Amino acid sequence: MIVRGIAAALLAGLVAACGAPQSAPAPLVTYAGRPVRLTTHWNAAIEPLAAFEKSAEQFGGVAYDPNSQTVVAALASGRIVGLAAGSGEIRWTVAGEAPAGGAPVIAEGIVYVGVHDGTFRALRATTGELVWKASVAGSFNSTPLVTGDLIVSVLSGNGVVALKRATGEVAWRRDRAASNAIALQSDATVTAAGDDLFAGYADGNLERLDRAGKSIWSVSLARTADRFKDVDTAPVVIGDTVYAASFGGGLFAISRAQGSVVWQQPLKGISQLAQTDDSVVVVTGDAQLRWLSPATGETATAFALEEVVADGLVVSNGYLMLSTSERGLYLLDSKAPWVHGRLDAGAGFSSPVAVAGSMLFALTDGGSVLRVDLSLL
Repeated sequence: MIVRGIAAALLAGLVAACGAPQSAPAPLVTYAGRPVRLTTHWNAAIEPLAAFEKSAEQFGGVAYDPNSQTVVAALASGRIVGLAAGSGEIRWTVAGEAPAGGAPVIAEGIVYVGVHDGTFRALRATTGELVWKASVAGSFNSTPLVTGDLIVSVLSGNGVVALKRATGEVAWRRDRAASNAIALQSDATVTAAGDDLFAGYADGNLERLDRAGKSIWSVSLARTADRFKDVDTAPVVIGDTVYAASFGGGLFAISRAQGSVVWQQPLKGISQLAQTDDSVVVVTGDAQLRWLSPATGETATAFALEEVVADGLVVSNGYLMLSTSERGLYLLDSKAPWVHGRLDAGAGFSSPVAVAGSMLFALTDGGSVLRVDLSLL
């Protein structure tokens, strides 16, 4: 993985070198009807701005615990902070020595966070009290998946590990051959569907695993790419089809049963992948937001964004929430290319937002956590 500052500078040129997009960029869509003004319910400064400025890349993110009404932020400095969802007041702080690899995950009142030195922590959402701490060889560079009695995460060394939720002990680990490919973004989050786990790796492969870590099939998503092969997004599972993307190979629809390719769309530099009611949505390296047909991969509609690097895409409440490091937070319609509003907090958003009902929480690159109330839109 390389830093996003470098990635932002190289992305447009790399996409051009890898091949032209399937259609010319559409113009930025104007606001649909009356623009929505996104205003913050509260904005809490939790990290000195200097700490963010010293970091070459922003890590971490936010999660929300509805039971204790606590927002938890994992930071580039290694600190983990719990805040009151109602007021933004800081309830607790836990020191750390390494940057968080992705956003924390909260399940049944326990916060799970993996960091870049291979340390993984389980904390109580109410107090920040340490439940257990584990260390593995490798680095956690993505948001973990909590599924059943396991926590599953891709490792930067081109593998995947499952920890026991109760103790942090390694339940199983699967290491692949080290990849010599350059990874331009970050490691993908594992996706669970039924009894299956789907993991994408830095070598450009997508693998289906069972709950015991046994490989069922593995397929390359970077067959024509010579350098930037990494899978940077969490796979999406719709029925019998798995959708996944590699940076250099584009978007693939894969048969869940056989692991065979149903179709491929050579859209380069995909940094975000999500599912709406009737579409697969991607953000490509040429700053195109595209709605694709799940059956064929054909682009139904697309438009150009004002920012090359998209750092988060969340679908909720009929909206697409698109985080960008330079242009703030976009609020778009989930079914059509309509921009309803944009939030400029004076700093970018380098991680996905957390949405719970009508509440949206976000970590800004200026060292603050903010809350936006979608019920007021």
